[in-house]
Amino acid sequence: SNFTQGHIVQFTCDPGYVLKGANQAECSSTGKWSANPPNCQEITCPELPNPMNAERTQPNLRVGSKAIYKCNVGYKLQGIASITCVEREEGTGAWSDLPPICVLFTCPPLRAPAHGRIQNSVFTYGQQVRFSCDPGYNLRGLAALTCGTGEWDAAPPVCESKLYSEICYHGLYSVLTVVQCPAPTLNDNIVVQPEHQQASVYNSILTFSCEAGYKLKGYTTIRCLANGRWDDRVPSCEGVY
Repeated sequence: SNFTQGHIVQFTCDPGYVLKGANQAECSSTGKWSANPPNCQEITCPELPNPMNAERTQPNLRVGSKAIYKCNVGYKLQGIASITCVEREEGTGAWSDLPPICVLFTCPPLRAPAHGRIQNSVFTYGQQVRFSCDPGYNLRGLAALTCGTGEWDAAPPVCESKLYSEICYHGLYSVLTVVQCPAPTLNDNIVVQPEHQQASVYNSILTFSCEAGYKLKGYTTIRCLANGRWDDRVPSCEGVY
């Protein structure tokens, strides 16, 4: 097209591009433009760091491009899985959010069962924890648990007292049952040794004491009898005034 003196043209860029140079030019009396034609430069976002413990799908750095993250097996995503390259008002590119991170799954902490032991105190994905019982107790449940995606693969086992022994005399099979007394009901502010919530075998002795500021009323010890009962009541603790 032909332009006459005083004619002004405006320059704009397509979306995703920023103008570099004058945004307008005027046709002068000498037949020349007052400014050189500008350039449209593509807007891009900065390079993203390589993800740790994850895979990233990212076609390019142009406006509208998406970076999509997927964690490796055993890791969980913290943050937004998909971020987009967007155009700012000042004509620069920026990501819509911070890149996410992938952290190792952790399982709830486990404790050794009563009358038992635990091996390995690392409770992260893929780790295995093993259990064993003290002499005189049998393990009920799995001897080893594995941490999965935030949960253990089974319920923790328990250690149960060996309730009987089996003896064979002269071809006759005999089962000997171990007498047990039930776990006593404890009153407030009382302390018992040894500490446990399970039944006690014959001839076991429990010793009682009171917390600070209280005095014991009753016997300090009770014994498990052959009839499966305790030889006395559980004492109580009274406040000292």
